[in-house]
Amino acid sequence: MTLPEQVDEMPPDVRTARRLMWVQIVIAVVGFLLLVLLVFFAGGFAAEGISVTTDVPTSFYAGVAFIMLMGVLAANLATRKKWIRNLAAVLEALLILNQIYLWITAGLTILSLFDFLLAVVVITQLYGRHARRWFDR
Repeated sequence: MTLPEQVDEMPPDVRTARRLMWVQIVIAVVGFLLLVLLVFFAGGFAAEGISVTTDVPTSFYAGVAFIMLMGVLAANLATRKKWIRNLAAVLEALLILNQIYLWITAGLTILSLFDFLLAVVVITQLYGRHARRWFDR
């Protein structure tokens, strides 16, 4: 008779990081839907100096890529693979850099500050002591 394989429960740090990643996905989906609505009513873009032919497609494809990649990473954190944690941290770091860029070019908003803090918390949760031990097995 074989003994059942012992499975360690996901530590609270990693569980929190995963939940926050899903929150980021929800925020991105809402933003994505707003972008689609704005494109549908594109008359307002001319006054803002936004090009529907160049700026919007870039945001559209970046949004789709972010939502898909973040979803795959959040769903697979439970596999305990280090590359998933590291790629999630890289994506979060890119979000932090993007927020800093937006602060410089467009100014600070409550939503951008919230996105920035979410990304910082996710990284710190993924690399906390318990999370590191769990991913190292």
